[in-house]
Amino acid sequence: AATDADASSTQDATGHEEVVGAVVANPSGDVLDAAGAAYGAMITEVREPSPAARAGLETGDIVTEVSGRPIMDARSFKRLVQQSLPRKQPFTIAYMRGGETHETKMGGR
Repeated sequence: AATDADASSTQDATGHEEVVGAVVANPSGDVLDAAGAAYGAMITEVREPSPAARAGLETGDIVTEVSGRPIMDARSFKRLVQQSLPRKQPFTIAYMRGGETHETKMGGR
């Protein structure tokens, strides 16, 4: 179907970005406030199976940092993850869920 082809794109017309099986978008200020985050990218979908699913990321999480670097929007999340993946060491992703900060590891071999 046409929607399947559209879903494989890394960026769609609404500004969503996809990397490591996580579809992320730029959250509104209200969403950030409700999550207790000052900035970040909101996960709108986690594909199964994927590195994002294995790392425990879930729809609704607000990703705030990758390897200690702040995530200001969906594009910066994608860029920082893509920069971190070629390294042989795992990297940390910090995110907000339910008003609490969590961390997970991704990558490495």
